[in-house]
Amino acid sequence: MPNVFTSNPLYFDTDTTTAGNTNWQGSSGGKLLSSNVKGIVPTAILVQQANSGTALVAGNISVADPASSVVLFKFVVNETTMTPVFMQIFPAQALWRDFILTGLTATNAAMQVFYKGW
Repeated sequence: MPNVFTSNPLYFDTDTTTAGNTNWQGSSGGKLLSSNVKGIVPTAILVQQANSGTALVAGNISVADPASSVVLFKFVVNETTMTPVFMQIFPAQALWRDFILTGLTATNAAMQVFYKGW
């Protein structure tokens, strides 16, 4: 399943980039949701296998601000048999104005981000 920027939760199973305009502010990224949404405030994150028949690979999943390289969220995949991990973010973190995801493709993982729009 390809990345889905038009739902809540957002769904990602491949890395995003500014070069491909798949970052949140990119024309092929979060701008697909609405040009009125300036960013998101994550409230929960779910990490799981991207495909049920494909084992996870150990590695890091990272969400970063492409302008400053500040890491907004990091998750370590350390087991190939890891079950889905649900993390509620309470209180909600800071606003993610623009972001890219890396490590999803390499780890065979998918990430869902539940959010409030801003």
